[in-house]
Amino acid sequence: MAKFNYTKWITENKYGKFDEEALGSETPIPLSQLDPELAKTAATSGGGTGSPDETQGNANATIAVGSLKPAQKEVIAAKALCFALGFLRDGTPDLENMEAIISNDKYIMDGHHRWAARTLIDPTADVGVAKIELPADELITVLNIYTKGVKKKEKGNPGVGAISSFKTDIPDLIDTVIAEGTGVLKYHKGPWPVLTAEEVNTSLGKVPGANGDAAKGAAKMKANANKLNIEIHPNAPSRVDMPVIDGDEIPDVLAKLKSGKIDFKPNYSDETKAKLGKAGLDEQEKELGDVEILMKNIDRINTQQELEQVIQKLMNHVASGKVTGGSMGLTKALGTGPASTIKKQFGIKESIDPRSSLYEKIEKLIDKN
Repeated sequence: MAKFNYTKWITENKYGKFDEEALGSETPIPLSQLDPELAKTAATSGGGTGSPDETQGNANATIAVGSLKPAQKEVIAAKALCFALGFLRDGTPDLENMEAIISNDKYIMDGHHRWAARTLIDPTADVGVAKIELPADELITVLNIYTKGVKKKEKGNPGVGAISSFKTDIPDLIDTVIAEGTGVLKYHKGPWPVLTAEEVNTSLGKVPGANGDAAKGAAKMKANANKLNIEIHPNAPSRVDMPVIDGDEIPDVLAKLKSGKIDFKPNYSDETKAKLGKAGLDEQEKELGDVEILMKNIDRINTQQELEQVIQKLMNHVASGKVTGGSMGLTKALGTGPASTIKKQFGIKESIDPRSSLYEKIEKLIDKN
């Protein structure tokens, strides 16, 4: 496993000290962790045409649907199946023009259900997309700047479903709708489109290669489900922290990027630099050291190795005498609710334990694991 990059982790974290690489980071900034004032400023303060911010895009690109990759794990198999059958019946919804933005490394920013639906019908089919010449890691941050800075949206769409179960769910769902129609399927906004059992069978006969045979079409659709790429982008945040760009907003996004209006690459404008200095850090947080920043984000650590490396960094701070506060310091760093949870988890008593005891308790927890 690669060595845990403490400095990079702090810099890119929600409460970290953003530096000159923050908005052009290799790790996407989730929507909820993007400072609203920073997003508002960055959305309009780019260096213009000819600057590093200038980014090309193609609103009318075509690409084989089977070559696209998901940026989110929240895909509802029933919804994708309904979309596929509705398209086969009467072209609704339109799966030829996905009205989706993709990165230059072929990750979908939105439109995952349309992508999954078109794949069920024919993974080799070409679809219309808007392609932006940025890798997904950068593009997610840029589109989140637009989502929060231009649209003023604080949260993305709710995430429901699991792409990991797509291949196993589809065969049973197809058998169900053949017998009962799509009206029996349930998902958070469904079912839509609604097809009778007769319409389902007619639609399945339209699957390429089925030649009017519903059974053959069903078999092909089940086989196509196994061709769906279910490996999501390793750094993409959850759906609720992903960009929200509607189809009619895509031309504006492309125009702003092409004109270099969105400020997301160094050298930043003075306005953006000023906001970067404040992003995620209020005056109280500025007084806290890296130890407190780490503790505010201890839940972001995902592996035993990362935890051990962070603990070592914390203990170095303890040894240097830079740590103060005890239980009150923990509340100051985390806020009342999260601090209470941490105190309960690690058995820290109110106003008694010195700050260093928190790290000792966590270190003991490591030793037990």
